Amino acid sequence: MKINEINGFKIVNFYLSELSTVVSLYKKHKEKSDFEGKDARISILTAEFGLPLAVIMQAKEVIGYASAIINHANKVEMTCFFLSEFHQVEFKEALEIKAKRNYIETFGDDDHSISKLKLAIERLIDWLNL
Repeated sequence: MKINEINGFKIVNFYLSELSTVVSLYKKHKEKSDFEGKDARISILTAEFGLPLAVIMQAKEVIGYASAIINHANKVEMTCFFLSEFHQVEFKEALEIKAKRNYIETFGDDDHSISKLKLAIERLIDWLNL
């Protein structure tokens, strides 16, 4: 496992054991941004959740993560979600770089990598929404 350390925070590869924490963090973030004075609970994940590839940890607690998504222009994009705005400002770039490296190591950087990512996201989302 490759570890990047910045001021006591560790940026590491995403593992399945962190999945429930990452899903909770995503839902909290989306519920907060979608809130319009009504119940904004998210029960079904969509492709916007992406494929988690890297997390940032503080004392064994996930405080943010980066996912690969396919944007509207059909390009791969790294998106990050954090527990606080402070962490986003300080660590977003490093977390995106780690996620991009993991993406290239896993899917390559060729014409077929986007279709492989799309399939992986669909499978993950289908499994999580069971």
